[in-house]
Amino acid sequence: MNKYFVYVQVSLLVLMFLHDWMPAGVQHKSNDFLKRLMGSFENGIMVLVPLLLTLKHSPNYPSWVRWAIIGIYGLLTLGTVTALLKKHIKALESFKLDEFIFKHNGHSTTDVFHILLYLQAWACFAMAWQL
Repeated sequence: MNKYFVYVQVSLLVLMFLHDWMPAGVQHKSNDFLKRLMGSFENGIMVLVPLLLTLKHSPNYPSWVRWAIIGIYGLLTLGTVTALLKKHIKALESFKLDEFIFKHNGHSTTDVFHILLYLQAWACFAMAWQL
């Protein structure tokens, strides 16, 4: 299980670093290179820390490491759920699942990217409980 957990964390890390660089992304309201770079760093650090903890302490995790990984991915999961609800609240109110998933701001590529990001974050949170 640990090997798969590392794979999911690495792929999530890559997606988090790419998050602000999506061409049709809703994240970058500015074309400022430094703002995008800082956004990538902030997004990536949330996954880099638990990944490094996983690699350093595997397979015998001290309890503080387990709780740190669970806590970080718990916060990330809470953030993704909050973002998902905030972006798509109108579609949720009308119960139109296709609009909820694919038609936010007309950028279906960005939405699919975000769905992959959310699913990986949630998978990391679920896997962290199994450490």
